[in-house]
Amino acid sequence: MPTPESPGHYTKPIIEEGDVVVLWTSDNRSRTVRVLANLIHKTHLGDLDLNQIIGQQTGCRFDLKKGWGLALPPALEDRIRVVRRNTNILYPKDIGMILMKLVIGPGSRVIEIGTGSAAMTSALAYAVSPGGTVYTFDVREDYLKPAEKNFRRSGVIGNVEFAIREPATPLQLEPVHSIVMDIPEPWTEIEVVTDALVKGGRLVSLNPTYNQIEKMAKAMADTGYILIECMETIFRHIVTVEGRVRPSKIPVPHTEFMLFGVKSGEELSEDTDQYYSQR
Repeated sequence: MPTPESPGHYTKPIIEEGDVVVLWTSDNRSRTVRVLANLIHKTHLGDLDLNQIIGQQTGCRFDLKKGWGLALPPALEDRIRVVRRNTNILYPKDIGMILMKLVIGPGSRVIEIGTGSAAMTSALAYAVSPGGTVYTFDVREDYLKPAEKNFRRSGVIGNVEFAIREPATPLQLEPVHSIVMDIPEPWTEIEVVTDALVKGGRLVSLNPTYNQIEKMAKAMADTGYILIECMETIFRHIVTVEGRVRPSKIPVPHTEFMLFGVKSGEELSEDTDQYYSQR
């Protein structure tokens, strides 16, 4: 069984029970599933006994009553699709930007405040492996237990510690490289999270409204953060059929604002406006 330290643990050549795969079928549909013995997966082209693909090479072909298909290795996006939404989850368009903007990679240590359904948790664990750790906190046990199940369902192999935490209580951890906050009033936690970051560490706060972002940006500037910037990602598919190339009719509109900042660890000028990004 692969461990978080095993190289190539997302590109195994042979499909094993418990793996996550993408089942593509010849009607050009796909779905992400966890491979379990003796489970029948229903498709529009017929039923697939998942025993058929256990022990087969990744990418193998299987036959159905009305067509055929392939068992493909999943991308991170596919793994996040299996997360069951107990709360709103972040979209891949936002997760990708967050991972680009944080100090994160193999061996990094990251705190997440607001576990939610564990979509972001899974992406963070994917990014810090091998050797890193994600510490994720939520205030509600009825959210945290399903989140742990979601993380296991994603098939991501990584070190994640789930814990219940009351708001604004100190984080009893060695300083981490990055912190992700997805809570309604992040400014109430600014002192606590700043103490938990290394100098030069990155903070991102996720909120859907301008008022929330405005309050949090001021709190960050007042607490010594630099390179403060806020952004959102607007995403749409493009139909690529020859002669009919056009934007999809169903775009993904605004979901969250992402507010980023870097802990300076220094006493800064009272003129905090200069620490906001002007881009």
